[in-house]
Order: sequence, then C-alpha cells, then structure tokens
Amino acid sequence: MFEYLKKNPSPLWELEQKERFEQELKEDKWDMSNPRNNHLLMLAQEKAEVERTRKEIEVSRTPRLLDEWGDDYGDVLWWKFPIEEPPYCGTPLDADWPDYHTHWTPITIPVLREEQQ
Repeated sequence: MFEYLKKNPSPLWELEQKERFEQELKEDKWDMSNPRNNHLLMLAQEKAEVERTRKEIEVSRTPRLLDEWGDDYGDVLWWKFPIEEPPYCGTPLDADWPDYHTHWTPITIPVLREEQQ
C-alpha cells in the first residue's frame, strides 16, 4: 500500500502542498533552498499578478457617478446612460463640458510588455 501511495499520490497532494506553502509564506518559514518552494513562489507571484490585473480591469470597466470624480483623476471618459453616443473625454472643468454626463470611467493606458517590443 505504501508503495502504491508513493507512486500515485493523492489528487489533492498538489493543492495540499500549495496551501502548506502559502501558510509557511505568511509565517516567513519557507526554505528557498528547496526548488519546489521556488516554483510555488513563482506560481504565487503569477497568481497575485493575475488577480491585480483582474481588479484593474474591473475598476476601469465599472462606471462611477459624477460625484465621485475629483481633480486628481484628471481626464476620464464620461458617459450618459443609456449609451447612445461615444463618451466625452475630459473633465467637468473643461470649457466645452456638455454637462449632461452622469458617469465616468478612467482612461486605460496600454502598457507595452518586453516581449512585444
């Protein structure tokens, strides 16, 4: 039986090891001399990056009310719902501000990654 388990680990083994690693990482008890920990650390960093990107996308796509805009946001895209025309780009402080937009979203600036250069 031991030999069988040694050759065929539990399907949850990977998940259990990952959870154990994450707990050790929180407690600062992890051993970086172990190549497995290096791999798990890399996966944890990738997961954190994906989650951060997902949140950024969600924030950039969620319309916010006019009252939530402040000078610190600068130029943004202004919308009137239902959407029947392209957004106005600018601020309520602009001389040509149409004054009927009710919501805004930040302007998403693309980032050129190293592999794309």
